[in-house]
This record gives sequence, C-alpha cells and structure tokens, in this order.
Amino acid sequence: KVRVGGGTVIPGAELFKLYDTFGFPLDIAQDVANERGLSIDETGFREAMEGQRQRARASWAGSGEEAVAPVYKELAVHPATRFVGYQEMEAVLAEILAIVKNGESVQEARPGEEIEVLLDRTPFYAESGGQTGDRGTLLTERGRVDVADTQKRAGARFFHKGTVHHGNIRVGDRVTKAVVDRDARLATARNHTATHLLHAVLREVLGDHVKQSGSLVSPDRLRFDFTHFASISPHEIERIEERVNAHVLENIPLDTEEKGLDEAVASGAMALFGEKYGDRVRVVRIGEASTELCGGTHSRATGDIGLFKVVREESVGAGTRRIEAATGEGALSHVRGVERVLRDSAAVLKI
Repeated sequence: KVRVGGGTVIPGAELFKLYDTFGFPLDIAQDVANERGLSIDETGFREAMEGQRQRARASWAGSGEEAVAPVYKELAVHPATRFVGYQEMEAVLAEILAIVKNGESVQEARPGEEIEVLLDRTPFYAESGGQTGDRGTLLTERGRVDVADTQKRAGARFFHKGTVHHGNIRVGDRVTKAVVDRDARLATARNHTATHLLHAVLREVLGDHVKQSGSLVSPDRLRFDFTHFASISPHEIERIEERVNAHVLENIPLDTEEKGLDEAVASGAMALFGEKYGDRVRVVRIGEASTELCGGTHSRATGDIGLFKVVREESVGAGTRRIEAATGEGALSHVRGVERVLRDSAAVLKI
C-alpha cells in the first residue's frame, strides 16, 4: 500500500492498527519493512499507543472503583506508602493514615464493616505488574482487620481492603503488627519466578519474536499472554515444560538490584514493551536464564518452584497465545487430577 502510493515510510497509525488488532509486534514490522526497503514511523506508532492509553483511562474513570476516585485524590496529601515487603512479611509500628468506607474518608470503623486502610509503611504487596495484592491481617491495640486484597491508589499509596474482625479501627492508631498471609505470598512468588522462566524459555523454544503482552500472577496459578503467530504443538509444550523444570532443578539463586533505567536496559535487562518505568528500576536476574525489570515478589531460588506444569494453552486473539500454568502443590494437584481421570477411564474401558 505504501509503495503503491509512492511512499517509503509506513505510517505510525497503520503500524499501531497492526499491533492493536492483530498483535503484530513493532520489531517484526521493522524487519519486514527493512526487507522491502521501507522504513517505519516509530514516533507516530508510540503517539497512537499513548492516545489509546489516554482514551482507555478516560472511559475507565467513570465506572467501578474509579467512580469514587475523588476520595483517593483527597488522600493524596499523605506521603507514598513505604513498601518493606521485599525484606519481611511482618511489620510492626505502622500508622493508620486514612480509612475509606463506601467511597468516603472516615475517622473510625466498627466490627463487620468493609474498609480500606492506608498505612505509612507496609509489608503487603499492592497489585501491580500482573501480580495480585497480598492478603493477611492488621492488628492494633483496639482491634483487627482481615485483609483480603491490597491495591495501589493515588499513585504509590497502598490501600488494604478488608473487614473489621473485632474492635474499633481509628485514623491515627498504631498497627502493632501487619502480617502477610505467608503461604499465599510464597505461592505467588513461585508463580512469578516461574513466569520469568516461562518467558525466557518461550523465546528459546519458539523464537525471539515472542513478547509478553499480558500476565496474571496469583497464589493459585499463572497466566501468560504473548505474541506468536501459530498454534503450539504438544511437542513444543513438552519442550517448554522440560526447559522450565530444568532451570527449577538447577536451583538458581535469584539476584535483585536497583539501577537506573538506561543502565539496566544497557546491561541486558528485558523491559516490557509499552510499559512505563521510572528513572530507577528493580532488576530481577535468574542466573543466565532471565533478566527482567520487575517490581514484584519472587522466590529466593528457582528450586523453590518445585514443579512447573502447563495446564492450558490457547489463542486469545490474532497473533496472541495464552499459557496457564501451575507450580509447586498446584502443579502436583493438577498431575494427580489427570492421573485420576486416566485411571477411571482405563477402568471403564477395561484396559
């Protein structure tokens, strides 16, 4: 189409249409253009992507949680929450800066009420980068809050969503103990570390064109969306599982460090396409297997994953595939379930 019109540059809007509608990555578009003696308008592409982000934010702002956004804007006067959860899963002497109930800032909450609690410091990870928020318990001298989820609001302010179990909870109270659900956190960490290994192995098995396009990391399992333009064969799934589990058996220690963004990318850390990063970033390195920019929580070593098992693989759109997988006890439970089905089927068929 560009050649027919006598041009030599593929417009950014057309490149973004290919990416948004068909999942066609920019780097592959660049390769195709080079082969045909054309160039691409990368600036126009990024402007189109940013335009879509702005439209998405505008449409989202009028519904769901964001319908009560004014209260979070009011509470933005408080400093950003200090996250101490990389080092510990239990913190003491945090202060309750604010309480939100039914979309309004309140001074006190009573037993049975569902609230959101803003602390000055916390070991609870707030949902971000595809990783779900922590759950656990907040204890004060007056009462207890059972936390079901943790979310970021108004920038880097962590709101602990939960129910008052007993006692009264008041603004200004000292949290004598903030305790993260250890089992859920460790399971999530296993799945997050496995996600990084899966990303690296997919590029190894399927090709360097594989790019992450979305993910969900929870205590139960992981979901990973990526660019790929063909179905994945059973043999390839087996190969992917073999390579990830090989890294698990190596028990590779994880190394994390904070760097400047340019320095981190120059050192080989993979940045996710379209993601916005600050000047300082956290780099998660798994030996020679994987190096990514990531603010999530991870296992201490790959051996903590125990076992990796793909439970589902499917297409979720043109040029985009999805893998769901389980680790540790979740993977073992899946394998046992499959074995039960096979045993029952063999008994019925008498084979």
